[in-house]
Amino acid sequence: MQWIQSLLSKYGKTEVLFGLEPTGHYWLPLAQFLRKQGIQVALVNPMHVKKSKELDDNSPTKNDVKDARVITQLVKDGRYPEPNLSTEREEITLRWDKFWREIEQYSLLHNKS
Repeated sequence: MQWIQSLLSKYGKTEVLFGLEPTGHYWLPLAQFLRKQGIQVALVNPMHVKKSKELDDNSPTKNDVKDARVITQLVKDGRYPEPNLSTEREEITLRWDKFWREIEQYSLLHNKS
């Protein structure tokens, strides 16, 4: 957070828009942390990153610098949705609760005999 604050100060900005490529499950805790800090999060479609990368230099090669540049450009162009993280988290919790209730019911039915 200090790094982000120092960049805001250095460039005279008041807001940050943090672009993420949501691959795997690693992005979710970071996105939740950033949102709790009041930072807007943009999710860039991984397929858009792949296609844009290929269009930029006619090469499908992948590296962190290239990916960051492409994600930045997609965010700058407004090609992203803003995630509703609280709803996603609540949905996951509800699914787990339902799953465990079904296991308990199954166990009760099969352990009566």
